[in-house]
Amino acid sequence: GSGVYCSVESAVPRESGLGTSGSIGVALVHALNILTGSDVLYLDDQSKYTIASQANTLENKGLSITSGGQDQLAAMFGGFNDIAFTAESVTAQAITVPRDAQSELEKRSLVVYTGRSRVSGENLDRMMKNYSARVSKTLAALHGIKELGEEMRNALEQGKVSRVGQLLGTS
Repeated sequence: GSGVYCSVESAVPRESGLGTSGSIGVALVHALNILTGSDVLYLDDQSKYTIASQANTLENKGLSITSGGQDQLAAMFGGFNDIAFTAESVTAQAITVPRDAQSELEKRSLVVYTGRSRVSGENLDRMMKNYSARVSKTLAALHGIKELGEEMRNALEQGKVSRVGQLLGTS
């Protein structure tokens, strides 16, 4: 029979929480779409949403790994984005960050692997169950995350790099 074999090697450890599976899924779906002639190399926003959705479905249903879709959107759109989830849709809106603030963020940022893996799908499953049951603690936490995201967006747009750092330290 015919088919495609794909193998991926990465220096990033499994379950590191860096969104690697979402990035790999987006790359794989886009490559397969190009191979079958259903995608072009350069994509409009709607095509990017479609590929991100296909990659998310691949991860959720094909691999039985719960994923919310934000990693796929981040990989598909790149850069700084405000990703919003509603009952009807998921959107990614580009955040314009001043060039000097981008440079400063790069200078001040360091990604460190702690050696502790995490299975984000387990957290997402629990959160969705509690959200559906309208558990007040979960609803308050999600509202807090939304407010924090809005503050982060404002700080990024205003180039307030120190404020971004402070917000990242918020739990």
